[in-house]
Parts: sequence; C-alpha cells; structure tokens
Amino acid sequence: MSVTLSVGKLTLSGSVPDEEARDALLAAARSTFGEENVTDSLQVGRGAGPADVTAALEALAEIVAELPTWFDAAELRLRGTNLNVTGDALSPEALEQATSFLESTAGLTVTSELEISPVVQSRDQLKALLETETITFATGSAEITEEGVTVLERVIEILARTFAARPRVEVRIDGHTDDQGPEDFNRDLSLRRAQAVLDYMVAAGLPAANLSPEGFGESRPIADNGTEEGRAKNRRIEFTLEG
Repeated sequence: MSVTLSVGKLTLSGSVPDEEARDALLAAARSTFGEENVTDSLQVGRGAGPADVTAALEALAEIVAELPTWFDAAELRLRGTNLNVTGDALSPEALEQATSFLESTAGLTVTSELEISPVVQSRDQLKALLETETITFATGSAEITEEGVTVLERVIEILARTFAARPRVEVRIDGHTDDQGPEDFNRDLSLRRAQAVLDYMVAAGLPAANLSPEGFGESRPIADNGTEEGRAKNRRIEFTLEG
C-alpha cells in the first residue's frame, strides 16, 4: 500500500488486511490532516493478516500522524514489513527528526530517500537575496529600474528551479511602500509594482497561472519610516511560496 502527501492533502491507496487496519490508518490521517484533505482509496482484504504485518500497519499509522511536522511532500510505500519513504523535508531539523524517528520505528524495515524541500530551499534563497538586494522602481511609479531588473533576474533564476521541481507551487508577489503620500495611493502603487514584477516574470517564461500580485501599501513596515534608510527598506517586493 502507499501513502502520498502533496500540497497538504493525503492519499491512502492499496490493500490492507481488514477493516480494523483501514480504520486505524484513516483515523490517524484524518485527525492529522482533516477529513476533507484525506482521500481513501484503500481496499480491504478478507481478514486479519500476519501479526508482523499488523504491527507494521500500526507503526505506519504513527508515522502518518507525524508527516506534516516533517515534510511538505512525501510518499510512503509499504510491502509487508518493508517501508520505503521519499520526502521533501521542511527544514534541516525536520529532516533529522524524520530520519531518527524512521530509523527507530519498531515493526518496520525502513529505507528512505529524504532531502530538503525545493520550496523551502527557494524561500531561504530568496530571503538571503532580498536581505541585501532590492527590486527598485522609479520614484512614485511602477517602472522597474535597471538595478531592479538585475535583482529580479536573480529571483527568476531561483523560481525557475522551483517550478522545475514543483510545477504546482504558487507564488504571491507582495508589494510594499513607505508611508510617504496618501495611504490609498501607496496601496495602489504597491499593487502596480507587484503586477509589473509579475509581468516581467511571465515575459521571462515563468507560468502566469502560478503567479499572483498583492499590494500592501504602507501597512507592513519592516523599518522606521522616520528615516530615509528605513523608508528605503520598506519600499520592497517580497515573495510568498506555497505548495
């Protein structure tokens, strides 16, 4: 049987020996992910299986309950008492925790292929880039400067790798301004700037269906608007990745 985690949804498929085993797996899955996020494609056999298989299924239920603390995508395949796990971990710490838990699970012989999630890697890379570089615009407009284009090209390189690994990832482009000028103008300006970034990304080959703009105006400052340095930090584009 197999367990697949993708975009917060879990699919259970394959055969289990009896209703008791099916119910235990579904209970663990639904209590962890919510009933609406669990697809049950399990087939029930004619009776209880061997004791070691029953123990393996019980251990699998324990692992299912831990999946969202470790992975944003994973696949588990159980044959008898042999479990193969592939997964994209949420962080290096989550990778270590998952590895330790799987290695110590009684009743299963586990093989695993685990790595850090490409979405997590991209978030970290974008954060590191945008802590030192800024996508800049002409004053009071949504025209990206030459310097801003240079930074944006580096962002596009990161996101292109993300989409290659995770075609369904969603990217929200968040525009922010300082507090100079009317609030409504700033909100509109931040949205137009986010849209300008989106348009450039689409022209560069990123999928339009996976991109969306959002304008927050001056509502989310990260620095003091009372100084020029602080205002410069608040005029920014950020990226939110999900999936």
